[in-house]
Amino acid sequence: MAMKSPALIQKESAYPPEFEKAVTAIKTTRDYTVPVIQALEKIVRPPQAHRKEELERMSLIAQKYTPHLSSGAYFEALKATGNACAAVNKREQETLSDSFDRVFAPMKSWVEEDYPRLMKEIKKCYAVKEEMDRAVMATGARQTPERSAKCEAAKKRHKEFFDRVSTEVFKWKAVHRHHMQCLRVLMYKRYLFEKSSKLDFESAYTRCSTEIEAGITALQTKPSSESN
Repeated sequence: MAMKSPALIQKESAYPPEFEKAVTAIKTTRDYTVPVIQALEKIVRPPQAHRKEELERMSLIAQKYTPHLSSGAYFEALKATGNACAAVNKREQETLSDSFDRVFAPMKSWVEEDYPRLMKEIKKCYAVKEEMDRAVMATGARQTPERSAKCEAAKKRHKEFFDRVSTEVFKWKAVHRHHMQCLRVLMYKRYLFEKSSKLDFESAYTRCSTEIEAGITALQTKPSSESN
Protein backbone atom coordinates (compact mmCIF):
# COMPACT_ATOMS: atom_id res chain seq x y z
CA MET A 1 0.00 0.00 0.00
CA ALA A 2 1.47 3.35 -1.05
CA MET A 3 2.20 5.86 1.66
CA LYS A 4 -0.07 8.88 1.61
CA SER A 5 1.54 12.24 1.01
CA PRO A 6 1.32 14.96 3.70
CA ALA A 7 -0.87 17.04 1.36
CA LEU A 8 -3.30 14.16 0.90
CA ILE A 9 -3.45 13.48 4.63
CA GLN A 10 -4.19 17.15 5.34
CA LYS A 11 -6.81 17.21 2.58
CA GLU A 12 -8.57 14.15 3.97
CA SER A 13 -8.62 15.62 7.49
CA ALA A 14 -9.72 19.08 6.33
CA TYR A 15 -12.65 20.55 8.18
CA PRO A 16 -16.09 20.66 6.50
CA PRO A 17 -16.80 23.78 4.40
CA GLU A 18 -19.74 24.68 6.64
CA PHE A 19 -17.39 24.82 9.63
CA GLU A 20 -14.95 27.10 7.81
CA LYS A 21 -17.84 29.31 6.65
CA ALA A 22 -19.17 29.53 10.20
CA VAL A 23 -15.75 30.62 11.49
CA THR A 24 -15.54 33.26 8.74
CA ALA A 25 -19.04 34.50 9.60
CA ILE A 26 -18.06 34.87 13.26
CA LYS A 27 -14.93 36.85 12.33
CA THR A 28 -17.02 39.11 10.07
CA THR A 29 -19.52 39.65 12.88
CA ARG A 30 -16.72 40.69 15.20
CA ASP A 31 -15.35 43.16 12.61
CA TYR A 32 -18.65 45.03 12.26
CA THR A 33 -19.56 44.77 15.94
CA VAL A 34 -16.52 46.72 17.17
CA PRO A 35 -17.48 50.07 15.52
CA VAL A 36 -21.11 49.48 16.51
CA ILE A 37 -20.05 49.18 20.16
CA GLN A 38 -17.98 52.35 19.87
CA ALA A 39 -21.02 54.20 18.54
CA LEU A 40 -23.31 52.68 21.18
CA GLU A 41 -21.01 53.80 23.96
CA LYS A 42 -21.63 57.42 23.00
CA ILE A 43 -25.36 56.78 23.37
CA VAL A 44 -25.51 54.75 26.58
CA ARG A 45 -22.60 56.61 28.19
CA PRO A 46 -23.21 60.23 27.14
CA PRO A 47 -20.72 62.95 28.11
CA GLN A 48 -21.29 64.51 31.53
CA ALA A 49 -22.08 67.91 30.04
CA HIS A 50 -25.15 66.47 28.37
CA ARG A 51 -28.91 66.90 28.43
CA LYS A 52 -29.05 65.09 31.78
CA GLU A 53 -27.36 67.98 33.58
CA GLU A 54 -29.47 70.53 31.72
CA LEU A 55 -32.72 68.76 32.60
CA GLU A 56 -31.64 68.26 36.20
CA ARG A 57 -30.66 71.92 36.47
CA MET A 58 -33.99 73.13 35.07
CA SER A 59 -35.91 70.75 37.32
CA LEU A 60 -33.99 71.91 40.40
CA ILE A 61 -34.51 75.57 39.51
CA ALA A 62 -38.24 74.99 39.17
CA GLN A 63 -38.35 73.15 42.50
CA LYS A 64 -36.38 75.94 44.13
CA TYR A 65 -38.55 78.85 43.01
CA THR A 66 -42.00 77.25 42.83
CA PRO A 67 -42.57 77.54 46.62
CA HIS A 68 -42.03 81.30 46.38
CA LEU A 69 -45.09 81.52 44.15
CA SER A 70 -48.03 80.30 46.18
CA SER A 71 -50.38 80.26 43.21
CA GLY A 72 -51.15 81.95 39.94
CA ALA A 73 -50.05 81.63 36.34
CA TYR A 74 -46.30 81.64 36.93
CA PHE A 75 -46.61 79.08 39.73
CA GLU A 76 -48.44 76.66 37.43
CA ALA A 77 -46.07 77.33 34.52
CA LEU A 78 -42.97 76.79 36.65
CA LYS A 79 -44.47 73.68 38.21
CA ALA A 80 -45.34 72.22 34.79
CA THR A 81 -41.82 72.92 33.53
CA GLY A 82 -40.20 71.30 36.55
CA ASN A 83 -42.40 68.23 36.37
CA ALA A 84 -41.72 67.74 32.65
CA CYS A 85 -37.95 68.09 33.06
CA ALA A 86 -37.92 65.69 36.01
CA ALA A 87 -40.07 63.11 34.19
CA VAL A 88 -38.02 63.22 30.99
CA ASN A 89 -34.73 63.08 32.90
CA LYS A 90 -35.89 60.06 34.91
CA ARG A 91 -37.14 58.28 31.81
CA GLU A 92 -33.92 58.98 29.93
CA GLN A 93 -31.78 57.53 32.72
CA GLU A 94 -33.97 54.43 32.84
CA THR A 95 -33.73 54.05 29.05
CA LEU A 96 -29.95 54.46 29.08
CA SER A 97 -29.55 52.00 31.94
CA ASP A 98 -31.75 49.41 30.25
CA SER A 99 -29.96 49.87 26.92
CA PHE A 100 -26.62 49.43 28.66
CA ASP A 101 -27.70 46.20 30.38
CA ARG A 102 -29.62 44.62 27.48
CA VAL A 103 -27.67 45.82 24.44
CA PHE A 104 -24.29 47.42 25.05
CA ALA A 105 -22.95 45.15 27.82
CA PRO A 106 -23.80 41.83 26.09
CA MET A 107 -22.32 42.93 22.75
CA LYS A 108 -19.20 44.32 24.42
CA SER A 109 -18.82 41.14 26.46
CA TRP A 110 -19.06 39.02 23.32
CA VAL A 111 -16.34 41.03 21.56
CA GLU A 112 -13.97 41.27 24.53
CA GLU A 113 -14.54 37.88 26.17
CA ASP A 114 -16.49 35.30 24.16
CA TYR A 115 -14.89 35.99 20.78
CA PRO A 116 -11.22 35.88 21.93
CA ARG A 117 -11.91 32.72 23.92
CA LEU A 118 -13.58 31.05 20.92
CA MET A 119 -10.76 32.07 18.57
CA LYS A 120 -8.25 30.65 21.03
CA GLU A 121 -10.16 27.36 21.07
CA ILE A 122 -10.34 27.28 17.26
CA LYS A 123 -6.60 27.93 16.99
CA LYS A 124 -5.94 25.13 19.45
CA CYS A 125 -8.26 22.86 17.47
CA TYR A 126 -6.15 23.40 14.36
CA ALA A 127 -3.02 22.66 16.39
CA VAL A 128 -4.55 19.40 17.65
CA LYS A 129 -5.44 18.55 14.04
CA GLU A 130 -1.82 19.10 12.99
CA GLU A 131 -0.67 16.77 15.76
CA MET A 132 -3.10 14.16 14.47
CA ASP A 133 -1.88 14.61 10.88
CA ARG A 134 1.74 14.17 11.98
CA ALA A 135 0.81 11.02 13.90
CA VAL A 136 -0.98 9.66 10.81
CA MET A 137 2.04 10.46 8.62
CA ALA A 138 4.42 8.84 11.09
CA THR A 139 2.30 5.69 11.18
CA GLY A 140 2.12 5.62 7.39
CA ALA A 141 5.90 5.97 7.10
CA ARG A 142 6.60 3.08 9.46
CA GLN A 143 3.83 1.34 11.29
CA THR A 144 4.62 0.11 14.78
CA PRO A 145 2.34 -0.75 17.71
CA GLU A 146 3.54 2.35 19.52
CA ARG A 147 2.95 4.64 16.57
CA SER A 148 -0.44 3.08 15.86
CA ALA A 149 -1.52 3.60 19.48
CA LYS A 150 -0.25 7.18 19.40
CA CYS A 151 -2.11 7.78 16.13
CA GLU A 152 -5.39 6.44 17.50
CA ALA A 153 -5.00 8.53 20.65
CA ALA A 154 -4.36 11.65 18.53
CA LYS A 155 -7.44 10.92 16.41
CA LYS A 156 -9.60 10.45 19.49
CA ARG A 157 -8.30 13.63 21.12
CA HIS A 158 -8.89 15.61 17.95
CA LYS A 159 -12.41 14.27 17.48
CA GLU A 160 -13.40 15.15 21.04
CA PHE A 161 -11.84 18.60 20.72
CA PHE A 162 -13.36 19.30 17.31
CA ASP A 163 -16.83 18.12 18.37
CA ARG A 164 -16.77 20.51 21.31
CA VAL A 165 -15.40 23.47 19.35
CA SER A 166 -17.65 22.96 16.32
CA THR A 167 -20.70 22.88 18.58
CA GLU A 168 -19.74 26.28 19.96
CA VAL A 169 -18.85 27.64 16.53
CA PHE A 170 -22.26 26.75 15.11
CA LYS A 171 -23.90 28.17 18.21
CA TRP A 172 -22.19 31.54 17.63
CA LYS A 173 -22.57 31.45 13.84
CA ALA A 174 -25.87 33.32 14.04
CA VAL A 175 -24.75 35.74 16.75
CA HIS A 176 -25.16 38.60 14.27
CA ARG A 177 -28.91 37.95 14.36
CA HIS A 178 -28.88 38.39 18.12
CA HIS A 179 -26.91 41.62 17.73
CA MET A 180 -29.42 42.92 15.20
CA GLN A 181 -32.26 42.06 17.54
CA CYS A 182 -30.49 43.94 20.34
CA LEU A 183 -30.10 46.98 18.11
CA ARG A 184 -33.77 46.84 17.16
CA VAL A 185 -34.66 46.81 20.85
CA LEU A 186 -32.40 49.81 21.40
CA MET A 187 -33.90 51.79 18.52
CA TYR A 188 -37.45 51.01 19.62
CA LYS A 189 -36.72 52.10 23.18
CA ARG A 190 -35.14 55.31 21.90
CA TYR A 191 -38.22 55.89 19.74
CA LEU A 192 -40.56 55.40 22.70
CA PHE A 193 -38.41 57.70 24.83
CA GLU A 194 -38.32 60.47 22.23
CA LYS A 195 -42.05 60.13 21.59
CA SER A 196 -43.06 60.29 25.26
CA SER A 197 -40.59 63.10 25.96
CA LYS A 198 -42.01 65.13 23.09
CA LEU A 199 -45.51 64.66 24.50
CA ASP A 200 -44.35 65.68 27.99
CA PHE A 201 -42.69 68.85 26.73
CA GLU A 202 -45.61 69.72 24.45
CA SER A 203 -48.02 69.25 27.33
CA ALA A 204 -45.84 71.41 29.59
CA TYR A 205 -45.53 74.07 26.90
CA THR A 206 -49.31 74.14 26.39
CA ARG A 207 -49.84 74.39 30.14
CA CYS A 208 -47.30 77.19 30.45
CA SER A 209 -48.74 79.13 27.51
CA THR A 210 -52.29 78.76 28.79
CA GLU A 211 -51.43 79.84 32.32
CA ILE A 212 -49.26 82.78 31.24
CA GLU A 213 -51.82 83.99 28.71
CA ALA A 214 -54.51 83.73 31.37
CA GLY A 215 -52.32 85.71 33.75
CA ILE A 216 -51.66 88.41 31.18
CA THR A 217 -55.36 88.65 30.38
CA ALA A 218 -56.16 88.97 34.07
CA LEU A 219 -53.62 91.77 34.48
CA GLN A 220 -54.96 93.59 31.43
CA THR A 221 -58.58 93.41 32.57
CA LYS A 222 -57.91 94.26 36.21
CA PRO A 223 -57.38 98.05 35.79
CA SER A 224 -60.53 98.46 33.68
CA SER A 225 -62.67 96.60 36.23
CA GLU A 226 -61.29 98.73 39.06
CA SER A 227 -61.98 101.96 37.16
CA ASN A 228 -65.61 100.92 36.72
